[in-house]
Amino acid sequence: MTTTLEEFSELAKEYTVIPVWKELVADYITPVAAFTRVVGDGDGFLLESVEHGERWSRWSFIGRNPLLTVKKKNGEIEVLGDSPIETPDDGKLLAFINALQNRLTSPVLEELPPMHSGIMGYVGYDLIREIEDLPNTPHDDLAIPESILSVIGELAVFDHWKQRVVLIANAIVPQGSSQREMEAAYVEAVNRLELLATDGARSIQEPLLDPPIVNGELPPVQSTMTKEEYCSAVEVAKEHILAGDIFQVV
Repeated sequence: MTTTLEEFSELAKEYTVIPVWKELVADYITPVAAFTRVVGDGDGFLLESVEHGERWSRWSFIGRNPLLTVKKKNGEIEVLGDSPIETPDDGKLLAFINALQNRLTSPVLEELPPMHSGIMGYVGYDLIREIEDLPNTPHDDLAIPESILSVIGELAVFDHWKQRVVLIANAIVPQGSSQREMEAAYVEAVNRLELLATDGARSIQEPLLDPPIVNGELPPVQSTMTKEEYCSAVEVAKEHILAGDIFQVV
């Protein structure tokens, strides 16, 4: 274990998100295989770093078990987990995330990778409506949240230069916590860290590298719109580009 209780308690005097970490040798497992082990079918992410679009860079980040998750759907904000601030009822996600970032502070430590905490997720295009007054809200045909953002709980970070993996478990320690509360948060983070290491070492059935062979004819492909509807949509998009409303359509 790299982080001691004394170091944890000292950091908790100034910050509210405290990492507990350890290092392991990582010359025998790939990030994709590690993701399968520690995340599997659960919620998580894998971030790779690439230079010039063709060469692997130094870091790979695998995340799981967020400390809390913020969702915005149908104009309402939902928080899963214990938030240090009150959930707003006005649906203003950007202001809420900004306030959350101000409350959840984390130290910058030279021993750790460049990302060891923070907020991860996605922000949908329609969130721009919090900034600009736009008319004609499009029909919600996907029925997915406008945004999902999570405070990073656990990370397995691959350092490809040093052939090591840094395991990190973050703990939220509110300002004013007692020594007993700090110790409880430390023990809980250590237990999560050990479970992360155990999950990363478990055996799995490696996936096949060759794609499956498809016998017979492929099923028919059905378009969601006619050719005429598609061409009409393209013309409308071109008009919006010329008007300066947008610069591209995907």
